[in-house]
Amino acid sequence: MKQVSAPRRFVVAWAFLTRLPGDRGTITDAELGRSLAAFPAVGLVLGALALAAGNLASSLLPGILPAIVVVAVLVVATGGLHLDGLADSFDALASTRDRERALEVMRDSRIGAFGAVALLLAVLAKVAALEPVLDGASALVLVAPAVSRWLAAVAVAAFPYARPSGLGRAFRDHGETSDVAVASVIVALALVLVPGGAVAALGASVGAAVAALAFWAWASRRIGGLTGDLYGAGIEIAEVAFLCVTAAWCGGPA
Repeated sequence: MKQVSAPRRFVVAWAFLTRLPGDRGTITDAELGRSLAAFPAVGLVLGALALAAGNLASSLLPGILPAIVVVAVLVVATGGLHLDGLADSFDALASTRDRERALEVMRDSRIGAFGAVALLLAVLAKVAALEPVLDGASALVLVAPAVSRWLAAVAVAAFPYARPSGLGRAFRDHGETSDVAVASVIVALALVLVPGGAVAALGASVGAAVAALAFWAWASRRIGGLTGDLYGAGIEIAEVAFLCVTAAWCGGPA
């Protein structure tokens, strides 16, 4: 087992998952794989940035505009990494192409009709769900990115990798079960301590897990495993599901 310190795991996860300032020096495949443990911690930082932006925007802007600000902050902070994976994945999977052609399509940087529709629906769903969430349970925005990135760590351990090589391969080859366990502890603590309420956070997390894992299971059957694009797509699906369940909870009976 490659020994990688906890701070180094966070630094590597930060460099991979965000486009925010940080150490972007040489990263080995082993360090990348072991950084799975810090995925939810990076998600919590992203959630904190989004929550702060949303609360500030809510004090200055009317209607749906604060929700748009939150989505924009997450897109800028991540460089649209997972949205790109979502578009590539749906271009590849939502068609009759065979496995090899689907994998080729994922490598293509161009966005097709299926990918464009998936992008549009994901962004619209987030904005629509965030409006009631910011009004009724804004603190839950803090944990949505953490839960989605924890689920990506679970997917790395649970499903085979579809390609013999690729950036996502490092996670599958070098990530350890202990890394997923650490990530799980971080998420569990976040769900218990989140100011918006543990029950609501747990319910939204279950919804996110069902949606993302169902997507990954379908994709894995379709092409014989997952890829980096599919990890990213599942993160987006998990965030949408988390926010939609939270929005339903906010709009439910008192």
